[in-house]
Amino acid sequence: MGSGCGPEGSHCHDIPVAHPAVVAPARSAQTTDFQEDPVATPTTRMRGLPSKGWGALAALDLHEAIDPGEGEVMPPRVRNAPVVERDEHQPVGRPMPARRLFDALRVPMATDDPLTETLGKFAHFPDDWIQKLVVRLAPESWGERDTWLEYYCHANFGHALQQERLLHDPEGRFVLWRVGSLETTDGRAIHGYFVRNSRRYGPPYFLVGFVTLDDGILRFQNHDRTVMGIRIATPPTSPKHVIPAYPDLHAMPSVNWQHILETRIDRIRARVPNLPDKALRWLITAAVADAHKSSDRRAVPGWFDGEYQWMLPLHITQENVSAAPDFVAPVRLADDGEGYTIPTLLEPWMAYPLARAIAPDNRGIASWATTID
Repeated sequence: MGSGCGPEGSHCHDIPVAHPAVVAPARSAQTTDFQEDPVATPTTRMRGLPSKGWGALAALDLHEAIDPGEGEVMPPRVRNAPVVERDEHQPVGRPMPARRLFDALRVPMATDDPLTETLGKFAHFPDDWIQKLVVRLAPESWGERDTWLEYYCHANFGHALQQERLLHDPEGRFVLWRVGSLETTDGRAIHGYFVRNSRRYGPPYFLVGFVTLDDGILRFQNHDRTVMGIRIATPPTSPKHVIPAYPDLHAMPSVNWQHILETRIDRIRARVPNLPDKALRWLITAAVADAHKSSDRRAVPGWFDGEYQWMLPLHITQENVSAAPDFVAPVRLADDGEGYTIPTLLEPWMAYPLARAIAPDNRGIASWATTID
């Protein structure tokens, strides 16, 4: 198949299918056309940066010194605060670690995913950073306490770092990150804006906030609180997700019945009650076969357990395949590399953040975000 699509009748995700191949962006710096300041160039090179920076302290009043929308996310309670050295075991507002995040999502995770840990290791965060982001987005369901949005940020930052899509200022003053494919309500791209962390311990950067670079200029506040306009000639771009091809339609994925009908039996019976195990196997097998044969229209790629996997929406209690499915079956390569398997069945709201993490938008999976009656 050429791309991952949502339920029948929905738009397809424009995601190429091939083996991963990343082309690193150019690293050269050019002269700016704005006050002769340097043009920041995408790179993940961090050598040569100062061990301690004044950027975090200088950014404390940034939301007052610049135009609205370019740096207003610093909480007022920390403005004008002195620089306090903190122990690395007492971080300030760091993102939820991947293990706890998956526990909060109630999604099984067999192993730690190093990719989703990179954001918390990269920067300190204000306590309300996720709330400051969600209010700028086009309306969309992000789950209880916006936990799905936090997972989205974890996954997309990890991919951006891996693909060298962060924009590092050549002088080491700041870093910009294109936050996945997120946009404001009027369609402007959103970027995370980091400055050097002035604390002795912990991550090297601090999240100032989220900017849109409407005129292509970043307002950076110097240590003397003067504001410098730095033209960003080439803003960072979203990561590219290269999804492995869906399994051969002639080879049905195997199903881990022991896990599904023993460990997850309560989840299954909550949706399909009063049936013996054998009847449940028949129903689930038929639903998998139906979704598998029409996977070109219904299978959706997702990021699950540290790898790309396909998500098959299963409709058991209804025929309308455009409606919310009863379950979503992740399809992954078997442990021995021979064939494919369905290790578990997820409720649609559990699968939604996994698929949304790499999707350009929520078309085709929006119904997964709600609990079906």
